[in-house]
Amino acid sequence: MGFAAEPCQGFEVSSVAWFLQTALALLAFGSRPESTPERLHRRAMHCLEVLEREACAVENFEQLLDERDAPRELVGDALQRLLRIYARRGDDAQVRVLLRRYWDVGMKRRSLVHVPYSVRYFPAEIDVLMSAHLDPLTQAPVWNGIAFDVREFALTCDPTRREALIEAQRRRVAAERAAAEQRSVDEVLAERRAQAEAQRAAYERRASERPKFADPIFAEGTCAVARALGARDLRSWKTISGGFHHADPTRSVAAFTIPNLARALAEAVDTGRLVPRGRDHWRVPGMTYAGAPVDVVQLDRDELMLATAEMAEAALLARRQNRPRLGRALVGLIEGVPRDADALLVLTSEAAVGLGMQGLRESTKNVLQALLPRPKGVQIALQVEDQIAIFTRVPLDKGAQGRVLLDLARAALAQRGRKDPQLEAWLRNLDLAQANDRRALLATYWVTAAQVRDAFGG
Repeated sequence: MGFAAEPCQGFEVSSVAWFLQTALALLAFGSRPESTPERLHRRAMHCLEVLEREACAVENFEQLLDERDAPRELVGDALQRLLRIYARRGDDAQVRVLLRRYWDVGMKRRSLVHVPYSVRYFPAEIDVLMSAHLDPLTQAPVWNGIAFDVREFALTCDPTRREALIEAQRRRVAAERAAAEQRSVDEVLAERRAQAEAQRAAYERRASERPKFADPIFAEGTCAVARALGARDLRSWKTISGGFHHADPTRSVAAFTIPNLARALAEAVDTGRLVPRGRDHWRVPGMTYAGAPVDVVQLDRDELMLATAEMAEAALLARRQNRPRLGRALVGLIEGVPRDADALLVLTSEAAVGLGMQGLRESTKNVLQALLPRPKGVQIALQVEDQIAIFTRVPLDKGAQGRVLLDLARAALAQRGRKDPQLEAWLRNLDLAQANDRRALLATYWVTAAQVRDAFGG
C-alpha cells in the first residue's frame, strides 16, 4: 500500500519515527531536562577527559560551586577535583578558599543518609556520635605508594598481626634513617623505641591527672561481634557507628552495616556463637560490658546494633513501634555534615563543654564559660581521597566572641610553632577561619599524599 509514503492523520511516518526515537531517548536519559549544575558538571568533565583543557574544567567547576541549589554529590566531586588541580599547581590560597566552602555549598537538602538507619534508634541520652565508611577510608588513593598496609592494620581483629605490622613499619623507618645517617639499623631502632617509650610515659602521666572513664562499648565489642559472626577482620563490613554519653561512656551503643548478615547470623546461631533471645535479638555468650550481658539486635537489613541487654531491648521495641529516639540536637548536627563525608564525629553543646572543660577546677570553668562563646555543638567530617582532609565546624551563640577566640587560637599556635620547627611545618596545613555568616568557627587540616609518604616511609 505504500504505507511508508502515505500521510497518517497529518503526520508523515518519518515524523512518527522521529517522535518514537525522541520518546525512547527521554526514557533512556530521564524525562526531566538537564539542570544547570548537571550541565556544568558534564561540561567540566568533558573539558578534563576529552578536551584535556584544565582551565576550562576549573571555570565550569567553579561556576557549579556558585549554584545555590546544586546537589551535594556534584558539588563534592567538583570540590575534590578542584582541590587536586590547585594542590598540583601549588596554589595554597585557592586550596584554603575551597576548604572553607566545604560546609556551605550543596547543603540545601539535609538528611541522615550518611549514617546507618539503626542510628535513629540510639537512645536520646547519647550526645556524642561517630560513624565511618570503611571502604572509602581504607582504600583511598592517598595510601598508594606506601609499604604500610593501612587497610589491614585498621580492619584486623588479630592484635598479634597488628603488632607485627607496627614492628615491620618501625624497622622500615629505622632502615631508611640508618642508611641516610650511615648507622646500624639496630642502633636507630633502639633509639626510636626509647623515644617512643618516653613519649608514652609522658602521656600516661598526663592521663593519670585527668578523670578516668571506661571505653564505650564499640571500642571493646566490635571485634567480638565480628568473631561471633565467624570473621577474623572487618574487611567485608561497610560502616561502623557508635554513640555514648559524654559523662558516662558506658551508656553507649554501636551499629554496624554487614553485607550478607542473615547468612552470618544463621551460621553463628548454628555454631553457638550467638544465642537467640527472640525475634531479631541475640546474646553474645560470655561477653559482658559494665557488668551487664551484651546483646545484638537487627533493626534494618544488614545492620546490627550492639548494646547491653537493657539498651538493646529498648531499641528493638522502638524500632517495632517505628519511634526514633535519637535526640533532636544530635540529629540536627548530623544532618549538617555533608553527605559525602567518609567519617563524621558530632558532639552536642553539653558534650562539647563537658569534654572540653574536663578536669578543670570549678572556678576556672566559670571564668572560661563567661569569657568564651558557648558552642552549639561540634561537627567534624573526614574525607580521604588524594589527600586527607579533616573539617571541623563549631556553631556559636555569639559571633563577636568567636572572632576573639579565633584570634587567641591563631596567636597560641603561632607561638608554639616558633618554638618547634617540626610542629610549625605541620601547622602550615591548618586553616582557622570564621564562617562567612560569623555563626561558626571553622578549622580545616589537610595532609597531602607526599606528606603521608614522608610520614610512613616508602
